[in-house]
Amino acid sequence: MKLLIKAIKSLLFSAILISSIILFVLTINSDLRRDVFQRAIHV
Repeated sequence: MKLLIKAIKSLLFSAILISSIILFVLTINSDLRRDVFQRAIHV
């Protein structure tokens, strides 16, 4: 049982880590797109 709980905890941890990384990358990508868009407008 302890092993099962450990496995579930590690799975949850990895899932949270992956989702946070994906969110981080998405926000960075949107910021980059905004910068490029603003530059295009200025030019």
